[in-house]
Amino acid sequence: MALSDTLRANITRFMLRDKIKSATELSRLSGVPQPTLHKFITGKHQTLSLEAVEKLANAFCTDPARLFERELLQLPNPKIQAMLHVMEKMDSYGLDIVLATGTAISQLSEKKV
Repeated sequence: MALSDTLRANITRFMLRDKIKSATELSRLSGVPQPTLHKFITGKHQTLSLEAVEKLANAFCTDPARLFERELLQLPNPKIQAMLHVMEKMDSYGLDIVLATGTAISQLSEKKV
């Protein structure tokens, strides 16, 4: 898979994780022009500027390098990625909160919410 395909797939995965429904919404959140996003996401353009990648990473609360990681593509479900993201962020508050969050997430997933 080409690097641009990985980036495209990860942008889509982050959009799903963050419940961003359109390039227009992502444009508002990131500051990247909507036509640029639409053309890249749909495959009409194969590149994004470094500035656009940085803006997208900021909108997704992640490091720009994460948008290029192939491992993200291997996660079976965007909800799992979202849960891991929350747990990573909460880790700075201490293990007790992380464990409580993990328990709550587990209970929610059992209920198929």
